[in-house]
Amino acid sequence: MAARRVLRVVRSYSLFLFIRDIADGDLVGWIDRQFQGADAASPNRLARLREGLIGPLREVYGVSDKVLTMTLSCILLAAPKRLHLWHEVGASMIAIDTLVHNFLVRTGILARFRADHSYGAHSSDRDQSFQAMVITVSMGS
Repeated sequence: MAARRVLRVVRSYSLFLFIRDIADGDLVGWIDRQFQGADAASPNRLARLREGLIGPLREVYGVSDKVLTMTLSCILLAAPKRLHLWHEVGASMIAIDTLVHNFLVRTGILARFRADHSYGAHSSDRDQSFQAMVITVSMGS
């Protein structure tokens, strides 16, 4: 029990240091800066914007991509309506846990879409194709 508390304190302090040192004390401003220069015509635009947020936040101790994706999607989707890009990026974030990943492996869905990979392995190209596969499967197409 005490070890969990210690880990929670370490994670909290790590996030505090990220916000203080990397985001210059302004997480909202940092997110806006990460979105600057987004090329609306780029085919991988959303994948690059997601990685622009998640990539630097991977340095926060003990926080997984799944937790980052779930947390950031909530923050981005709860933003004021005038922040259209925040909503677009937040809506494009998909978090897959081990249960869903194992289901996709056991049913052969990953193999059929040529998306086989170990849980947690990621790259922006793989994330984009994996995301497209999850959307396709979820829509029943």
